[in-house]
Amino acid sequence: MTNWVNFCRIVAVSAIVLIHSSSFYFYTFLVGSKAWWIGNVINSAARWAVPVFIMISGYLIVARGKTDNIKDFYSKRASRVIIPTIVWSIIYVLFFKYAILKGAPSFGFSEALNKIISGRPYSHMWFLFMLIGMYLATPFFDAFFSRYNDKKKLYIISIWFILSASYTIAINFHPIRNTYWITWFILYAPYFLLGRVITTYKIPTYFAALVALLSLSATITGSYLVNVTNNTKYEFFYDPTSPFIILFSIAMFVLFEKANNIIPSSNLLNSLASISMGVFLSHPIFIFLIMEIAKPHIQNKPYLCLWIIWSFSLMSAFVFSYVLSKIPYLRKIA
Repeated sequence: MTNWVNFCRIVAVSAIVLIHSSSFYFYTFLVGSKAWWIGNVINSAARWAVPVFIMISGYLIVARGKTDNIKDFYSKRASRVIIPTIVWSIIYVLFFKYAILKGAPSFGFSEALNKIISGRPYSHMWFLFMLIGMYLATPFFDAFFSRYNDKKKLYIISIWFILSASYTIAINFHPIRNTYWITWFILYAPYFLLGRVITTYKIPTYFAALVALLSLSATITGSYLVNVTNNTKYEFFYDPTSPFIILFSIAMFVLFEKANNIIPSSNLLNSLASISMGVFLSHPIFIFLIMEIAKPHIQNKPYLCLWIIWSFSLMSAFVFSYVLSKIPYLRKIA
């Protein structure tokens, strides 16, 4: 595996932890306040992480002969995705009941089961449910790749991105009833496919950097304008399929891929990358724990508190995932 992929996984999961560490700032404080601006800038700057994770998966899987034996492909993906999804869904509905709701009797078995069936046992778990649908569709994506040349693939993917962005814009003005999680992958499929296609194109580094910078600036500014105008906490500009995040994420993926020659190979890099999914799955628990201590101090010391929340949560999640990875029956959920 190329060095940049492992490095990208580590940076991406660190960015995801940073998003969740700073979300409290965005949702709690007055729009335009110092603490709110910290939340807005950090959220905007890190929102490429989830789309890039999807692009990495596509880069590693699509059109590489891994679905030649479909039964074997599904069997391997089931052990890597379905088992962690089931186990962590149970963990998080229990965590939600006893840590968030403090054991509220109103949240019983039926409520817990409904959260799991709906694909949202906890806020970040949607990603795994979406990934299940993506992997189920992968053999069809492989068939798509074998049929068209690169130019036609790029054209179809571009149209797909436009449709995904249009849908995201539409539901922000006219909320649509939540769809079943098995269809969620459709919105994110162009990321999955582009991860394999875009590496065949020679995109100048300066151009990717410029697109990333302009997209980031537009996200920060747009988020401020729409929130201050509507006097609400509106996160359309943060959505993975909003127009500026699409451009930002693609540009970041290109920049990571171009950094391959300057990233040295190391056992530490490989080890940290191998437990990145465990970090993604476990980090909200550590954020919750440290937030209970940090909340009273955030208003007065927003920068220091954010650094403490993020670094504590990230390091704790890495240590926890590393320990799990060394235990035979638990390594499958790390």
